[in-house]
Amino acid sequence: IQKKESFQSKTILTSTDLKDLTWKSHVVESSGVLNIGRYLKISGEENVAVVKLQLTSSSRQVKKMNLGYSDFVTVFVNGKAVYGGATNFVSRDYRYLGTIGFFDAVYLPLKKGRNEVVMVVSENFGGWGVQAAIQDRTGLTVN
Repeated sequence: IQKKESFQSKTILTSTDLKDLTWKSHVVESSGVLNIGRYLKISGEENVAVVKLQLTSSSRQVKKMNLGYSDFVTVFVNGKAVYGGATNFVSRDYRYLGTIGFFDAVYLPLKKGRNEVVMVVSENFGGWGVQAAIQDRTGLTVN
């Protein structure tokens, strides 16, 4: 868990940004959600989790990834920001509860070979998590 300021307004992630992070594998729930709240607790200003997905592509291609998260996310592909969004309480309309669902999509510009997708997820209050699904995995291996 990191402080929000560590990643706020970043459009490029460098190896320095990620060097002190500890990576752990986690199992997603039956709904497909990685329930970050099960593994990390928000503590004061520390309200950011960094989730990494490694993909190997057989060619240079673009893949659509459906995405759900709570509350805020920035998605980076090979260090470059490609998406940023908010699904916090009442962010989309006055009835919106901030639930996680496949309400958004991002198009991943993949190079041939190994690619790294990093999702920086932050939370204000309540539960938090992230889910992602690539429907067409032709020419793609998830590592």
